[in-house]
Order: sequence, then structure tokens, then C-alpha cells
Amino acid sequence: MSSPPTLVVSPENSNVAVRGKPPTKNTQDKNIHEEDSIIMENIMSESLDDTAMDFKLLLGEMKAIRAEMRLFRNSMTDLMTAIKMQSSRIDSIETRISALEDKSKGLQRCEVSTLEETVSQLKSQILERDQDLLANDIQIAGFPETSGENTTHITLAIAKKLCVDLDERDVVSSERTD
Repeated sequence: MSSPPTLVVSPENSNVAVRGKPPTKNTQDKNIHEEDSIIMENIMSESLDDTAMDFKLLLGEMKAIRAEMRLFRNSMTDLMTAIKMQSSRIDSIETRISALEDKSKGLQRCEVSTLEETVSQLKSQILERDQDLLANDIQIAGFPETSGENTTHITLAIAKKLCVDLDERDVVSSERTD
């Protein structure tokens, strides 16, 4: 099929119409090939634009992931610092507890030995006082027993015969033993 002749108008002579040659089959193939080439270039350009856009989106996501990883790393660093601080505090507390336990054991041993020493001293003092008190005790033997007797009066009468000045208040107690 042949196409109708084209009309070409030039600006210099707008009143003149020039007719061109009708296109040939070779020219038509060339035009189709050029159109296909333009379409392919458009498709390639759109594909490149889409790929570039996808690449830009991917790059943006990678930047966001990198920022999140940086925040995560900072958080982990802060967490590790806090854990190290707590660990050192726990070590310090354990050291103090050990020192206090050792001190407590030492004090207990010291207190026990001090208390044992005090008990021993008190026992000695009691024995000495008992001995001092026994020095004032007298035992009278061989005196006949009568019914209704007052042992305090008997003690005062014997003291008077021995020329010992003894008052009734000086006698704490008097009794007969078997």
C-alpha cells in the first residue's frame, strides 16, 4: 500500500505547497525500525528508572537499618557498661560482707574468750569470799543439847566466857547440826 503524499510547508514561503515523494517500502521498514528502537529505548529508560528507584529505596532502607544497628550497638554498649558497674558493685559488697563476717567471727571468739575469762574471775572471787566468810564461822562441839534452847544465846554465852565482846547483831545465824 502506498501512503498519500505528504505536504510540507516551509516558513519562508508559506503560500507555496511542496509535495514530497511517496514513501517507499524501504523507508517504511526504516520508520518501523526507528519506532521499535524508540519504543525499546523508552522501555529501557522506564526499566532503568524503575531499577534506579528500587535501588534508591533499597539504599534508603539500608541507611535506616544502619542507623538502627548503630542505636542497637549504643544500647548494647550502655547495657554492658551498666552490667560491669553492677558487677563491680556486687564484688565490692561481697568483699565488705566477707570482711564483716571475718570481723564478726573474730569478735565472737574474742567475746567468748573474754566472757570465759570473766566467769573464771568471778568464780575465783566467789571462792575467796566464801573463804573469807568461813573465817568468821565457828563450830562449837560437845555442848549438851537441851529442849527449847536458843542457839544464838548459847553462842553469846560461850563468847562471853572466852572474853570475846560479841553482840547479838554480830551473829548472822546459829544452828545445831547432826
